[in-house]
Amino acid sequence: MKLCDQRVPLTVDLVEPKSFYKKVKGYVAAEVSGFLAPLGDEEFEQRMGVCKGCDALKKSEDPEQVGWCLACGCGFGSRAELTVKGRMPKAECPKKKWPKG
Repeated sequence: MKLCDQRVPLTVDLVEPKSFYKKVKGYVAAEVSGFLAPLGDEEFEQRMGVCKGCDALKKSEDPEQVGWCLACGCGFGSRAELTVKGRMPKAECPKKKWPKG
């Protein structure tokens, strides 16, 4: 029996390549913008104020952190935490609630 005859059928749904590429491109742009020129305190506080009042917020137990956005799809890692993402000028609110810079 050949190796190609032993393949297991793929049963998981794959992400559409264009949407995956778009997400990766947005993530890289946001990360780079945060390293090159993080947002100032005023705009950061505006963003966090919006997030704190949003129904998509998963609050953090750590009082120094805001939490995570359930609408963006970034997950619950340390780089996805809103106090980190909120400093990235090119990061965007998926609900279009953050003020435009």
